[in-house]
Amino acid sequence: ASFRVHKRLQDCLILFKKILTNIPNAKYFILGKLDNQTNKLVKRIISYYNLSDHVVFLGHVPVQSLPNYYSRADLMIYPSWIDNCPNTVVECLSSGTPVVCPDSGGVKELVGSGGIVVPENKFPKVDFTDYYCVSKIPRINYSLYLKAVLEIKKNLRLYSENARKVAERDLDIKKISNQY
Repeated sequence: ASFRVHKRLQDCLILFKKILTNIPNAKYFILGKLDNQTNKLVKRIISYYNLSDHVVFLGHVPVQSLPNYYSRADLMIYPSWIDNCPNTVVECLSSGTPVVCPDSGGVKELVGSGGIVVPENKFPKVDFTDYYCVSKIPRINYSLYLKAVLEIKKNLRLYSENARKVAERDLDIKKISNQY
């Protein structure tokens, strides 16, 4: 995976600071590479909010190792703006890892009951150049995302089971290919 500002990792880290007030021993793992703009922004946020003891950059992870990381995670926060069918969401659900995501793009259709879909404000009309302009990308609703994270944490077993069921029922490539 590659992170650019439209993935809203910067918002995830601000959210993570709020999560730490409720779950002080939480860790936030970042798998994948960051583009230069996102890297600079994320480093500033980590420093500003004093998150360095809680955020772990793993960088590029070989595909065969991903299931190990996904299955060990309690949940995945995927607040990306304008994403249709990200592999990482499918892989997390397949690993039994519930996902918190926005109700924009196709991600909400993937997640279903395998996590919590957070309502977004209506997205403004933007052109392609705005896609990389951090000031034009809508911010997440921190209180709704926090509420979703705490709900999953409270009912982790149920959401984990649901995540796996969603993957088996709705995301099996053989079932999907037989439909066409």
